[in-house]
Amino acid sequence: MFGRRIEFDAKSRNFPIRELITPRQALAPRSYTWRNPIRLDQVGGSCVGNAWAHEAAAKPVMVPGINEAIALKLYHRAQELDEYTDTPPAEGSSVLAGAKAAQEAGYLKTYRWAFGLEDLVLAVGYHGHRSGDELRDPSASIRTAHTDGRPTPKPDGVSLSTGTI
Repeated sequence: MFGRRIEFDAKSRNFPIRELITPRQALAPRSYTWRNPIRLDQVGGSCVGNAWAHEAAAKPVMVPGINEAIALKLYHRAQELDEYTDTPPAEGSSVLAGAKAAQEAGYLKTYRWAFGLEDLVLAVGYHGHRSGDELRDPSASIRTAHTDGRPTPKPDGVSLSTGTI
C-alpha cells in the first residue's frame, strides 16, 4: 500500500535514545524544527528511502545533492537488507532496514530508538541531529500509523490523508 512494513527487532531495545537524554533535558522538553530545504516526491512504496533521504538533507548537517534518485537507491538497498523474503518485488521495507541503508551510505553514524512518547518528544527536541558532527549521531526518523487513503500533498509540502487507519 504505502511501503512501510512494521518490524520490531528485539536488538533495537539495546539502543534507546533515552541514554542520551540528560536529566536536565528530561525536565525541559523543547520544540525544535530541523530545517529541510528539499521536497521529494515519493514513488510507489519508497517511503522508507524518502524518509532517510530527507533526514540526510536536513539541518544542521546537510548532505548536499540529495534527490529522488538517492531516495530510491536507499529504498532499494533497504529492501535488500530487510527481513522480508518478498521484497523485492513486493513494495515496502522497514525503518530498521532504511536506517541500515542510510548508515551504509555514510549519511549517519548510529541510530537509536524512542520507546514511548516522552522519549520521542525529547529525542526530536534535543537529539534529532547533533550539531557539529560530520555525520549525524543519532538520527530521528519518525514513522506513524497512516490511513488507507493516499495522502494529497499541498504546495507547502504538508500532506493530508483520507480514509481509516
